[in-house]
Amino acid sequence: MSRNRIVWVIAMLFGSSLGLGIALSLFGRQAEQNQLPPGVVEILNGGDSFMLLSLDPLAGANASQDMFHGHAVLGRADICDARKRKDLLQALYGGIANAEGKIAKCWSPRHGLRVVRGNEAVDLIICFECLHLYWHYHGSGLVLTNRSPEMTFLRGLESGGLTRPGMPK
Repeated sequence: MSRNRIVWVIAMLFGSSLGLGIALSLFGRQAEQNQLPPGVVEILNGGDSFMLLSLDPLAGANASQDMFHGHAVLGRADICDARKRKDLLQALYGGIANAEGKIAKCWSPRHGLRVVRGNEAVDLIICFECLHLYWHYHGSGLVLTNRSPEMTFLRGLESGGLTRPGMPK
């Protein structure tokens, strides 16, 4: 093997190891800080409007359907009652705080949340079955959760007269 080839192989191995180390370090920090960004929490806690969505986890993107971040919407309900908002957020924050660091490879979101304050909006796409959610606000990110908030969210959907999303069998 030529000297240039050996140097190239060593450089690639070092670069790959360094890249993997950085990635694992960043993921480790993200896992330690499994939380919504402060700006997201601020809007969730002080939103002017609070909409809970029932999403169809099985429907593909269809232009004729109402869509929320690429997911078909079964129904939307404005949550005006302060106590119901508080219950939903407490359940959500508890699920995030008690996440066990596990994440499923699936993605079958059944819940969405849009909270607007002034001219700013936060969107959450949530899959309690898959143990994670995506937030959208000046960018996007993933946060882990557990299944504990699911029943509170289902009750919120039902109290808003929405279709209950398909449950796993």
